[in-house]
Amino acid sequence: MICDCSPSLNLININALAYCDEVIIPVSMDYLSRAGAEQTAGIIEEIRTLNSRKPISFRLLPTFYDSRIRLSHRMLDDLRERFGDRIFTTIIRMNAAIREAPGQNKTVFEHAPLSRGAFDYYHLTEEILELERSHADSAEAAL
Repeated sequence: MICDCSPSLNLININALAYCDEVIIPVSMDYLSRAGAEQTAGIIEEIRTLNSRKPISFRLLPTFYDSRIRLSHRMLDDLRERFGDRIFTTIIRMNAAIREAPGQNKTVFEHAPLSRGAFDYYHLTEEILELERSHADSAEAAL
């Protein structure tokens, strides 16, 4: 089950976080988004502390990355330094098709299937599936 929550911390979102086993935190390449991601990661750590039987893992997904802008490079470096291997290797680059698709009531795959945005999200899906495969293999080996 996938729970898609608004980018705010309210009671509904905190309950959704407590319910989930895994969380993807999208982080656009700006200071306020990074601060929000750190706050969300802190809430997840608190939930883990309150309920040690509930393992919640999280990863951060860099979004709206623009290689032409120094701030994007700086934010990505900061995230990697702070969160290490909790950062997806896939980066969602700045792409007009991603912004246009919701206005067309379509996914980026329907709106512009050959765009950089569709390409990036396809690779994110592949990365998530690979992580799930490795978790399943690890769990199977432990048995």
